[in-house]
Amino acid sequence: MEIQEVTPDRAEEAANYLDNYYNEVRMPLTVDREKTYNQVVGTLFNDREQLLIAIENDKIIGIAWSYALEPFFSNDITVENLLVYVSKDKRGGMAGPRLLRHIKKWAKDIDAKMIKIGTISEINTLRTKNLFKKMGYREVGSHFISEL
Repeated sequence: MEIQEVTPDRAEEAANYLDNYYNEVRMPLTVDREKTYNQVVGTLFNDREQLLIAIENDKIIGIAWSYALEPFFSNDITVENLLVYVSKDKRGGMAGPRLLRHIKKWAKDIDAKMIKIGTISEINTLRTKNLFKKMGYREVGSHFISEL
C-alpha cells in the first residue's frame, strides 16, 4: 500500500471514492457530485490543501483531506482535517495510521503549529478516537450538530 497526493489523472476516481464516505455518513446533507469533483480538482492547485489517497493494487482504499489556515487571532499556521476515511474492508489495517502520518508530515513541512482532527461522521467513533490517541493526538472539546 502506498500513500500519495491526488494527481489530475486520479481526481475523478478520488471524487467517486468520496461517495463511499457520503453514503456511510449520518448527515442530512445532499451530495453535489459536480461540486465534489470541482473541490477535488481545486486541491491540485492550492498549496494550502492536501488530498491524500491510500492505494492498494491500484485501487483507492482510503482518503484524507486537510487544509492549512491562520486562525483569526494568530499568524501561526494550523492544519485542519476535513476527513479521514478508509474502506470498510480495510479498517483496522495500516491505511488510517499511514494517512495520519502523512498529514502530520505535511503539517511539519509547512511549519504548522498544530493539527485539528475530529470524528463528526459517526463512523466507528470510539475506534477512530482511540486511533487518534494512539497516534499522539489528545482529545479537546467535542462537536455537536443539530439537524434543521
